[in-house]
Amino acid sequence: MDKGKIKEIVSRLILIDIDNKDFILKYPFAGYILFYKDLKNLSFSQIQELNNYYKDLYYKKFRMNLIRSIDQEGGVVFRFDFYDYPAICSQWVIDNEQDSFKLAYFNGLILRIAGFNLNFSPVLDVNSNFENPIIGVRSFSNDYNKVLKLSKPFIDGYKKVGILNCGKHFPGHGSTFVDSHLSLPETTLNVNELNVFLSNLDYLDSVMTAHVVYKDIDNLPATLSKKTLNLINSNGKLYNGIIFSDALNMLALKEFDFKDVLINSLISGIDILLVLGKDELKEEAINIISDYVINNESFFDVLLDKYNKVNNFINYFNDNLNDNLYNDYIRLRDWFYNEFDFKIKIQGDLGKFKFNFNKDSFNFIFANSYLSEIGIVDNIKNFINKSQVYFVNMNNFDIHFIKKYLDQNLNKTNTVNLFYLPIYKDRNFIEFINILRTKGIRNINLITFANPFFYNLNVDFKLDIFGFSNIHLKKFQNLIK
Repeated sequence: MDKGKIKEIVSRLILIDIDNKDFILKYPFAGYILFYKDLKNLSFSQIQELNNYYKDLYYKKFRMNLIRSIDQEGGVVFRFDFYDYPAICSQWVIDNEQDSFKLAYFNGLILRIAGFNLNFSPVLDVNSNFENPIIGVRSFSNDYNKVLKLSKPFIDGYKKVGILNCGKHFPGHGSTFVDSHLSLPETTLNVNELNVFLSNLDYLDSVMTAHVVYKDIDNLPATLSKKTLNLINSNGKLYNGIIFSDALNMLALKEFDFKDVLINSLISGIDILLVLGKDELKEEAINIISDYVINNESFFDVLLDKYNKVNNFINYFNDNLNDNLYNDYIRLRDWFYNEFDFKIKIQGDLGKFKFNFNKDSFNFIFANSYLSEIGIVDNIKNFINKSQVYFVNMNNFDIHFIKKYLDQNLNKTNTVNLFYLPIYKDRNFIEFINILRTKGIRNINLITFANPFFYNLNVDFKLDIFGFSNIHLKKFQNLIK
């Protein structure tokens, strides 16, 4: 068997990020995904140019189309955010089918105009655990029936605009207590979560797997588990869409041999592997799978079927953007800014909050390292424009260190503003609030940007904004004027 030809087939089953701009032209990959790191210094027109550049160059070299993808969920997960081309709200904010359709359609229009052809959206997990560190307001709800109700029109919105959609994280990540970017979560299968996927399979262009072990099935992450992935066919018919792995460089898979991850994923049912990071790792993946094919010739037929399936999937997309779609974008942009209800929730005396907020105060921003890396923490700092801002990294929240800091810096006359960015309910944070109160702090104001999961907290004022994109920050700014 010709190894060069095998490598071409194997690479078509791999989606990569762009570490080196020349590497993507070395093999006919399935395509690429762009992240904040790729777009942070680009204007919207430059994003368009970047996508068109790769599309044209790729076709000239390989005579193939490619996936130009992004994670642009909105609210708390977005890779660009411009006034004319905004990040939409979190799925959690949506409460009716009409808005669900319109928001996905609007988001899809923006992505079409930007030159993308696939969005890794929607999140179909049911956020049944409020301490889940990775799903939260990315989900439609903690209520299975609401998720089921809103997911179909959301998918339809992408369908109408012609953006390929991807439901994630199969068969459900909502009940976990661990972030699979950092470690391997274990749970049991939630039949309701599974049913959300099964109910939408006729409309989903693709699904993405969860790096989660379902202990009642086997001891493997879903991405590597044939038993778990076969659940996608449990409604009595074969799923014909594409199955993506989640990123294979996530720490959930760190205890598994890379060769085993690659081969078992493909054997279990994955069609396209997300191999992100250094180009050496991508090259290694291609070589490992190619060598395995040479030593296991029967595996070649498996890969060839996937290769043909992937090509059909990519060629399904139509790149033409007609005037009617652009007119719809203008209409929906006006609706989004002027009519859509962002469901901002106020608990307490707004007038008193504004008075205290604009006085001298201590300000704490609670966020994880990732939100700091992608610039969200700096945005919040600039936005609140306060001289005393203390950043608390939730990745290593030391309540004893924080308590010592409070002893040294606070007195009973202080107003304390807490800006809480994580999307989950944290028990240490609740203890922190109780400590503030025992120290006699008179005014404790809590502003959560993506977290409606705290109830009955001992605070004087609570404001839920449900996102930290520009539109959410602007809504907050208007409130405190």
